[in-house]
Amino acid sequence: MIPAGAFGIVVFFLFVAPGICYELLRDRTRLPREESTFVHISRVLLFGTFITVISVFLMALVRWISPTSLLNLPDLLLAPTTYVADHAVLVGWTLFVQLALSASFAVVFSDVVTSRAAKGRPIHQADAWHAICEEAAEPYEYVKLSVHLKSGRDILGVYVGASTDLDPTKRELILGAPLEDRMAGSDRAVSMNEAWQRIVVPGSEIEYFAASYVGVAKSPGSTTSGVPHRARTWVSSHWRSWKVAAPTALVLLLVCVLL
Repeated sequence: MIPAGAFGIVVFFLFVAPGICYELLRDRTRLPREESTFVHISRVLLFGTFITVISVFLMALVRWISPTSLLNLPDLLLAPTTYVADHAVLVGWTLFVQLALSASFAVVFSDVVTSRAAKGRPIHQADAWHAICEEAAEPYEYVKLSVHLKSGRDILGVYVGASTDLDPTKRELILGAPLEDRMAGSDRAVSMNEAWQRIVVPGSEIEYFAASYVGVAKSPGSTTSGVPHRARTWVSSHWRSWKVAAPTALVLLLVCVLL
């Protein structure tokens, strides 16, 4: 959907953008299913309208307190081109506030309607290779793979990357040093020459692979004590409550600034 004209832009930001934001969050925790375009668009518009009604109501309260703080919607609808040209900064500011409120409410509603079990199991849009080797690993971990080839041979190494072809047999897996090789029928892995830093394994030769997540030792400068660490811990344990507080805090901030 490409909005045309000032009126189309207003309609897009009021009714479509909030619904799109909610739908993107919803797709992270819901299994994909086949549905008609009509159902998909209807859900976007329904939740977009619902979110907009709440955000516009709060913005109307702010404008009632401070009439010059936000745009005048009746004047904009009567003469959109002239009003936008004369109040470009005010229109941009109002759109920013509306988008911030709508995005915050979309996060809140997505969190409310999503079950607790689904929140702990987000749906990965990537294939299993990248989900296991990239998304499942913590930032301080690297992934060590044991790749079992169809010939019975095993190659061990650190995951570096993989191509993204839809067909797994056309992909290529890149492993980095330290590299080890275990022949078929052997329980002992032999280290490869340290001069070899990378190896490319064709996906057509891979039968399966196992992953191990290895934590990286913290440097002397990184510590688990002190105010920064306690602040990060507090944020990570209370971030869900921030979803509810974000719209309220933004409105209160606007009221305090504009009074």
